[in-house]
Amino acid sequence: MAKVQDIKLTDGDLLFDDGDFKLHDSDQQHIEHIMVAYKGCYRYSPLTGVGISAYLNSPKTAATIQKLRQKVKLQLEFDGYTNIELAGDILDKSIISAKRP
Repeated sequence: MAKVQDIKLTDGDLLFDDGDFKLHDSDQQHIEHIMVAYKGCYRYSPLTGVGISAYLNSPKTAATIQKLRQKVKLQLEFDGYTNIELAGDILDKSIISAKRP
């Protein structure tokens, strides 16, 4: 499948290139948006969103981390990603890689 492209954002601002929107491979940006969004944020996909900020001040127990890892994986699978790999502590520094079929 061809790579998905979208308008590039930096800190929520649009980037422009020669007076037009700058495009880029958007999978990583899309994963970040799923992580930040809460359920109900997307009108046409109301069940999409992890709501990572709700977990930032929670205790970093093994149960909390496992629950969050499962939620992230489920959300990415729901959005069509496969080969999902979560590396690192999901609450502090993490690397999330996933591919679209």
